[in-house]
Amino acid sequence: MSTSNELLDDANQITIRRLIEKYLSPQGEPLNTIWEACVTAQRIGNRYGVPADAVTYRYEFTHPDLGFSFSARAVWRLGRLMQPLGVHTVIEDYEDTGGHGGDSAVLLVVNDWLRSLPV
Repeated sequence: MSTSNELLDDANQITIRRLIEKYLSPQGEPLNTIWEACVTAQRIGNRYGVPADAVTYRYEFTHPDLGFSFSARAVWRLGRLMQPLGVHTVIEDYEDTGGHGGDSAVLLVVNDWLRSLPV
């Protein structure tokens, strides 16, 4: 990944943590629409080292109009995202569904969308 893509991914990682903590929770609906993106939440198994009283969710974000999808994993414990956030709440992959020129090109589209949100 190039330096500019790494910076975009870092910015996306920070913003997705804010979005998940503010608008999505384990007690929420399994299917949401957030600013024209469909978000599907699914509880998944905890990774090694995650305490038994924590729950892990995979969030699939799909925006058909902007032509992207990405998935993020978040670990919740005691009603909050588990620390350190950089380990336990992360975007795991991006997918170009709109002809942007590949998965790395979609980083900018996702970044533009995330920056437009009130998080």
